[in-house]
Amino acid sequence: GAQTAEVLFTGAVKLSMTKAIGGQPLRVGTAFDYLFTFTNQGTGPADRVSFSDLVPTGITITGAPAGGTCTVNGGAASFPLVGNGGTVLVCVVPVTVPANGGTTVVTLPAVPNPAAVGTRPVNHASWTTGGNPDPESPTPGKCQVNCTDDGGPTDPVAPDGEVVLRMVKQAASRQVRVGDLVRYSVTVSNTGERD
Repeated sequence: GAQTAEVLFTGAVKLSMTKAIGGQPLRVGTAFDYLFTFTNQGTGPADRVSFSDLVPTGITITGAPAGGTCTVNGGAASFPLVGNGGTVLVCVVPVTVPANGGTTVVTLPAVPNPAAVGTRPVNHASWTTGGNPDPESPTPGKCQVNCTDDGGPTDPVAPDGEVVLRMVKQAASRQVRVGDLVRYSVTVSNTGERD
């Protein structure tokens, strides 16, 4: 007898990615998320995304994306991961990115550390278009395709609190004549969050 088989063809996956910083302005010790938005212009859904992230100096990655696994230099990533401007974190996340313009956002939790104060650390990333687990290195100048960055924060990273100074200057006497010795007292107070 004749045998029949059902063949199911799935469409192609064609991913692009943009990256942004959630929760600005950045302050040392205050958590924020890097937001990776994947868009699929292909005709079939993606069932996972893979990206490489060049962690800048002054930024500490505090964990893997929800449900994802990450590696550093081919070994399992250990968190918190302190960026040094050369550390490349590679993550594979099992999420669905719908076809025909569908989008999915993946978050990577982070926190600025004291090395970032006064800087605007730009985070570079790359991704694979088909979800394979080996994206190109996102190193600027070396990354040729599927590369992006977050543009850096809008303002420099602030210390872990603000200094708010108030100064009051008073003369010891209200009436002053030419030739009088005038003594002033100056009082400075800090109503900010740090010394």
